[in-house]
Amino acid sequence: MKLFLAFLFCFLGFSKAYAEESTSSVYECLFQNNFVTTQSLRMKDYFDIEKGQRAGKVDLLENLETIESTPTLVYQIPFLDQQMYVQIWHSPTVRVDSQMSLSGSNQTFSATYHKGSSQEELLCTTLGK
Repeated sequence: MKLFLAFLFCFLGFSKAYAEESTSSVYECLFQNNFVTTQSLRMKDYFDIEKGQRAGKVDLLENLETIESTPTLVYQIPFLDQQMYVQIWHSPTVRVDSQMSLSGSNQTFSATYHKGSSQEELLCTTLGK
């Protein structure tokens, strides 16, 4: 009986960890300082089982058509005392930094897009998890 309970708890723990790892999120971001632009960003993050960490993609869109797609690694750095975390989509050419709430209330949030020497402020919306 003890062996069965140990197996059950182990299975439930792995199931929960796998469910958390296999979730993905999609965000749409608008450039805040350029109201005339037809460009926007779409970002996705997910757990990459082969790499053993979160990965993602940052798509630059023009009139909702993808004109550039950049694979990234996604880093999440929690600040428990402030009840928030920093999420960073990072590649050698593109980086997006955002601050998000640990409570999960991240329906909209601000972020900063870095490409080369340029930097632009974004307003992002969570499309799905």
